[in-house]
Amino acid sequence: MAFQGLKRFTQFFMSSLGKERARRTTRKGAARARVLCIASGKGGTGKSVMTANLGLYLATKGKKVLILDADLGLANAHLLLDMQPRYNLSHVLNEKRSLEEIIDVGPEGLQLISGGSGISQLAALDEYHLFLLIRQVAALEEKNDFILIDTSAGIAPQTMVFLYAAREIILVTTPDVTAMTDAYAMMKTMMQKNPETRLSLVANKTRSEKEAKGVYEKLDRVSQKFLSRSIRSWGHVPFDKHVSRSIVKKDPIIRSFPRSEAGRAIANVGKRLLTDGPKEPVGDRLEKSFEQAMIGQG
Repeated sequence: MAFQGLKRFTQFFMSSLGKERARRTTRKGAARARVLCIASGKGGTGKSVMTANLGLYLATKGKKVLILDADLGLANAHLLLDMQPRYNLSHVLNEKRSLEEIIDVGPEGLQLISGGSGISQLAALDEYHLFLLIRQVAALEEKNDFILIDTSAGIAPQTMVFLYAAREIILVTTPDVTAMTDAYAMMKTMMQKNPETRLSLVANKTRSEKEAKGVYEKLDRVSQKFLSRSIRSWGHVPFDKHVSRSIVKKDPIIRSFPRSEAGRAIANVGKRLLTDGPKEPVGDRLEKSFEQAMIGQG
């Protein structure tokens, strides 16, 4: 991804970031949230459904969870959770509200920041406004246990800026050959710019365990061969008609149909989130990583 004009204000960013980080680390309660991006190489993989359900699962386990719907201009997480946010990211970018002020609270105390729908301004953010957004998200780390960022599908700049900064990424794909091809393209782009990220794969809409295993093995094989990296499997979610029913009901499947195959499988992914965390200390990861990504692009 090419950021244009970064050299003009990178020095200002560095100074501003340093002052803000110093201010936060002197306070009791340093940044503690695990920040994960949920991504996909193409649309239709079930990424947003996965995000909404994982967020709700974690909330039911007593975790303070914030979902940032970063599918800018085409956000739909609020629909999946049957929420009607009064504000969205456009209000932040127009300086009418702070990011914290537009947080809406849904089922089980799950928090949501809506990316807005049908707002062209959000779909074409420049690097400066992306920086401001990342900075405000990073400021919320100390108030949450998990921040889940539902990114747009594909490798557009507005998507990749989050993935370049993330320490943990869950890549959602399906057995469809085009979805797998696009998933590899996204992996390649991410790993070139963010080699330290923890990348995990979830195969969605699979017809059998054998098919799910094949999806993982193919992507892991090409990743090891061409990227010299192995990816982690966080399981698979079978094709299940209850998923579409839950979307119509605007009630996540882990709550509306918890005993369904997909509901149980997504819950298992949630369990992995709780038990398979990073070993490094938590603190200022998103903001610091974004700073590093910007320097690399300057």
